[in-house]
Parts: sequence; C-alpha cells; structure tokens
Amino acid sequence: MSKIQVAEFLTDKEYQLLLKVHKSHTQAMGKETRKDYTLADIVEVKRNYEENCLDVKFKIGDYWHYYGNGTWG
Repeated sequence: MSKIQVAEFLTDKEYQLLLKVHKSHTQAMGKETRKDYTLADIVEVKRNYEENCLDVKFKIGDYWHYYGNGTWG
C-alpha cells in the first residue's frame, strides 16, 4: 500500500483509519472548504495515545483528532 509521506510510519490498520475518517470528514464539508483538506494538504500525523486517536494537521494550521470509531473532532 502506498502511503502519503507524512503517514508512512503508520501501520496499515492505522492508515486505513486515516483514509476512512478523512473521507467521511471531507464529505461532511462544503465544496469550498474541502479544497483545504485534501490528503496532500496533511502536513503532520501523530499517534495520540492519551486520547486514543490520530492527530492530523493540515497546511492551513488546523488540527483534527481522527478516532478509531470513525469520528473526528
């Protein structure tokens, strides 16, 4: 599986979670907002053990938590 560079360290399961939640997250956005949240706009991904999620940072500076249950916040 080919992964985006900033997420290469994730396990396949974690990467699948990233893709799944990202897809749901961006589908919930308006068309214009969505332009700032492509996979290419992700500049950092971290495991957040305290909150049991992935911390995802986008070029525009926003951080989102992507949770194992498929939600974000």
